[in-house]
Amino acid sequence: MPMAALLRDSCLFLCLVYSTAEQEKPHATDGIATPKTPEASLDHSVYYIPDAKVMLCILPKSGSTSFFQWLYNASTGGQSWTDCPTRRAARNIHPSNVLSTCWKNLVGQRQHTLKIKRFRDLAADQKHEAVSSDDVFRFSLVRDPVSRAISGWKSKLACDSTGYIVDTRDRPIALEELYKITGSPYLLNVDCLDLPEFADELVKIKMDGNMGLLHKRKMVDHFSSSSLTCAFSDIKYQQIALLESFQYTEPSVQLRYLADRLNLSLEKFPYGHTHASSDSEHKPHRNVNMTAELYAKLHSAYSMDFASLGMCIGSALPQNYWY
Repeated sequence: MPMAALLRDSCLFLCLVYSTAEQEKPHATDGIATPKTPEASLDHSVYYIPDAKVMLCILPKSGSTSFFQWLYNASTGGQSWTDCPTRRAARNIHPSNVLSTCWKNLVGQRQHTLKIKRFRDLAADQKHEAVSSDDVFRFSLVRDPVSRAISGWKSKLACDSTGYIVDTRDRPIALEELYKITGSPYLLNVDCLDLPEFADELVKIKMDGNMGLLHKRKMVDHFSSSSLTCAFSDIKYQQIALLESFQYTEPSVQLRYLADRLNLSLEKFPYGHTHASSDSEHKPHRNVNMTAELYAKLHSAYSMDFASLGMCIGSALPQNYWY
């Protein structure tokens, strides 16, 4: 049997084992009280454009930088995010920061349709409208859960020895927030996590029923559950676009409905943002040392996401798949 097929079959078996084990401890609420209304569970990563009646759920490490760069470029008639004077003066402004002057000072004719608000800043009646009204177009951009988790680990928790460009200023915060959720004492005495350690912490979070806490805390929202962050089980989305599909079809196929709703012309989706390795001899997204057991752990942590997105097991296994 070819090695790739053997690895895939091993993953299938181990995922079933972990999935059975995780059922031993109830975690129906995933660490948060059952919300009285769907909007009560939404916070970070959710935005609303009242005039256009468009709700967006765009998670970190799911192409969020590229998405907001595209949205900014399309809404300004071609102005690049990197050309924003404020962005040039303060390089750390992420394009999803809709409170920045880059968004507030939009040029072009479409400014009135793109007054993007953070969901958490909305009044109660607007929150209810965003999640419940039949007139609202709800769009989410998601990514293979395992790939997204690995990308988040690279960005916030990986060790310098891995060769990845890690956000070293954010790493202590991510470790502290992770400790607040898991209570694992050793997290107070380490500066980073290797991938197996990270996977073990995710499994613990899932087994303790605390996946719902990740998207409520700084830095660790980079590996939160997409189904809980966007409340897929409670809110009807008109379109959920999978980032990986952009490599097979033109992004315009995925974005045309949203662009039509916002009355924006389609521009090419930018692929420039990648989580790079500091070693120039390697490709920007190097494969990690993925084993069947490691993949099974990561898959079990995000089993709810795989189920809600209708994704098959093993989507992150091919050797040419980059994280």
